[in-house]
Amino acid sequence: MEKVICIASAKVPIVKIWDPKLKLACDINVNNTLALENTRMIKTYVMIDERVRQLAMMVKHWTKRRALNDAGM
Repeated sequence: MEKVICIASAKVPIVKIWDPKLKLACDINVNNTLALENTRMIKTYVMIDERVRQLAMMVKHWTKRRALNDAGM
């Protein structure tokens, strides 16, 4: 892992990491049980209809392009 950054001042503490091998960015949050429930909910929706994944990826791309997806701010 590279570019490990801790954002302790966020609403929920976040650690941002970059995996150069996979070329994958990841945010890890701490003490956020609501995030676990949200993840389970999205997983359930995707299991019901796989188009939900495509929709979620489009929304994620849209928010990223407009700099609306940074929980650390």
